[in-house]
Amino acid sequence: MLPSVPAAKIFLDYRLAITRQNWTPVSGGFSGAEVWRGDGPSGPELALKAWPEDVTPARLATVHAHIELAAHLPFVPRVVRTATGASLVWDGRRCWDLTRWVPGAATDAPTVAEVGAAGAAVARLHRAWPVAGSGPCPGVANRLRALADFRARLGTPVPARPPVSEGQIPLVRRAWGLVAARADGCERALAEWAAARVRLSPCVRDLRSEHVLFTRGGVTGLIDFGALAVDHPAVDLARYLGDIAADGGDRAGAFLAAYRAEAPLDVPDEFVVRLARTGAVCSLVGWLVRLVAERRTFADEAAVTRRLLRLVEHVERFAPE
Repeated sequence: MLPSVPAAKIFLDYRLAITRQNWTPVSGGFSGAEVWRGDGPSGPELALKAWPEDVTPARLATVHAHIELAAHLPFVPRVVRTATGASLVWDGRRCWDLTRWVPGAATDAPTVAEVGAAGAAVARLHRAWPVAGSGPCPGVANRLRALADFRARLGTPVPARPPVSEGQIPLVRRAWGLVAARADGCERALAEWAAARVRLSPCVRDLRSEHVLFTRGGVTGLIDFGALAVDHPAVDLARYLGDIAADGGDRAGAFLAAYRAEAPLDVPDEFVVRLARTGAVCSLVGWLVRLVAERRTFADEAAVTRRLLRLVEHVERFAPE
């Protein structure tokens, strides 16, 4: 039996698809989702996810429709339908879905060959989705909005004792100082692209390194499509580079070259790197807003601290814009 699962509803809708598994809770990240891995006789087979309460059935159905457009790709998890053919279950409070488990392990220090494989895989995913038109890049607007939010809600003076737990104060001050020092440069770097018209299409928008899974150097999983929305493909490339090569170098070059070999990209590499660097700074803004302005708490404070430290170290590695 799965802890916290409304067994009668979920088990009834999925029938034998989940009753034959041994279930183990796995990390659902910081979104409020809960995830379980279903193991069969030969190993992991299924992933059962309880989505955050703000994800509506209509929203999740849209995500599933895009996943199914890419179902021919071996590294995209396939959605398992219920006994009635639905792609999700609504229990009156939150959505649930079931997908095939994809193998592999994530790394934030991939080899040059692995980042090349990742670039090709992301390109194949983008090719599976239709172009949605053209217009200004939403990713640029989102970054400019985050920087404005930082100025309005937090400001550039770094407080001596921000309102967080005692153990987080030095790290939060370090993050705050980084954003304060780089906000002006980020805004200048983004401003020249704010009105530029670019090709728009569906994007993952949360393509962190932990969502790209490798087996023996090849990509065997791209996971977590919950943030999917129309944007410019460079936003996905930048999100991944922000984790593994925001400072540029051989890995960034290999990743972008492999992508361009498989799919068109109507912007220069420099724009992708600019999005990666400004995106990393804006990720720090997001955590500062949650922890300081909104005073949110998290069940796993140590995991939050690790995520924040990783972001800080990434931003410190590359030169300001």
